[in-house]
Amino acid sequence: MDELASRTEKVSADRLKLLDGVAAVLPLISEHALEHERHRQVAARVVDALRKTGMFRAMQPKRFGGMEEEFSVMIDLAKLIGAACGSTAWITNLYVVHQWLLATFPLQAQEEIFSADPDVTMCGSYAPVGKAQRVAGGYTVSGRFQFSSGCDHASWSMMGITIAPDTDGEPPVQGFALIPKDDWQIEDDWFTAGLSGTGSKTLLVEDAFVPAYRFVSFDELLSGTAPGAAEHPNPLYKISFMAALPVCIASPALGIAQGALEDFIDQIKVRETRGAVKGGGLRMAEFEMVQGRIAEASAYIDAATLLLTRDLNEAMDTVFGGQQLDVDTRIRNRRDHGFAVKLCVDAMDGLHRCTGGKGLFLDDVVQRAWKDVHAISHHVSLNWDPVSTMYGQHRLGLEPRGQY
Repeated sequence: MDELASRTEKVSADRLKLLDGVAAVLPLISEHALEHERHRQVAARVVDALRKTGMFRAMQPKRFGGMEEEFSVMIDLAKLIGAACGSTAWITNLYVVHQWLLATFPLQAQEEIFSADPDVTMCGSYAPVGKAQRVAGGYTVSGRFQFSSGCDHASWSMMGITIAPDTDGEPPVQGFALIPKDDWQIEDDWFTAGLSGTGSKTLLVEDAFVPAYRFVSFDELLSGTAPGAAEHPNPLYKISFMAALPVCIASPALGIAQGALEDFIDQIKVRETRGAVKGGGLRMAEFEMVQGRIAEASAYIDAATLLLTRDLNEAMDTVFGGQQLDVDTRIRNRRDHGFAVKLCVDAMDGLHRCTGGKGLFLDDVVQRAWKDVHAISHHVSLNWDPVSTMYGQHRLGLEPRGQY
C-alpha cells in the first residue's frame, strides 16, 4: 500500500503541472474548433501549442525524458481538451498513448525515434490490413491503412500488418509496424459527419522496408510481454494492450459531453422560446423537461467517468502488484469502455433534442458534440453491439469473439 500511495502522490504532482499548462491552451483550442471541422484537421498551431506543454511526453518512459504517467492521465486530458474541441482531444490522446505504445517495441526502435524527437507525434491504423513479407533483416510492407487520425501532423505511423508465414501450415503473425512519414502517402478521403477535424485519412504504403526491431506482435501486447516492457522498470509498460488503451479513445467522449452540457446550461439560462405563431417568450430554464435532461446528462457523464476510472485504478494496482489482468477483468473492462461511450451518447441525445432549431447550425457547440460523440460510438473497439455481445458470450461460457 505504501508503494501505491507514493506512486499516486507523485503522479498527482506531475499531472497537476501538466494540466495547468494544457488549461492555458484551451482558449486557442476553442477558437479553432469550427475551423478544425471545416478544414478536416486540427490546426498546426494548436498541435504546436500542446506540444510545448510537454503533453506528448506524458506516458513516455523516463529513460527518454518522459513523465511515465498512467493511463488515467488521458481521462484528465480528454476532459479538458474535449470540452473545447472533440477532434483535438481525439488526436492528441492518440499522440499521448502512442508514446506508451512505442515503449513496448524493442529498445532499438525506441532509441531511434525518441532520440531524434522526444516530442514525436505518431498516428496509427490498427487493423492488420497491411501485407508483409519476410526479407533479410525485417519485412516489406504494402497496404492501404484507413482511419489514421492526426496523420497530417505525424512523423511516424503504427500500422497493423499481417506477416505471411514462411512455410505452409504456419499461422500468420499480426502486429504493429513502425513506418516513417517518408514511406507513406496521404489519401485525402476524410469527409465525415462527426470527428471531422481529426483528419483520419488513409495512408498508402508500397513495398516499404521495416527492420525487424520496428515490429511488435499483438500476442505480445495482449499478454503484457512485449519486448520493450522489459527495458523499463515501471510496470506501466506491461499492462495488457486492450485492457487499458481503449480509454484513449473513449475518454474524449467524456470531455465532449461535459463541454456540451456546460454550453447547453449557459444557453438555457438566458434563452426564451420564439413560438411559431404565438406562445413565444417563455423561459426555457423553467421547463421541467429541460431541467430533467440536464440532470440526466450530468448523471450519465459522471457514471461513465466513474466506470473508466475504477477499471484503470484496478488495472494499475494489479500490474504494479506484479500480476497480469485475467480474462474476466479484461473483458469486463472492454464492456465498460463501450458502455461509458454509450452513456455519453445517451447524454448527448437528450440534450440535442432540447436545442430546437438552434441545434441545427454548424457553429452550435451541442450540435457538434452530438455528432462527435456518435462518431466515437461507431469505433469498432467502442461500439456497444459487438462489445456487449462479447461480454455476454464470455459470461455464458462461449468463446468470446472480439478484442480483449
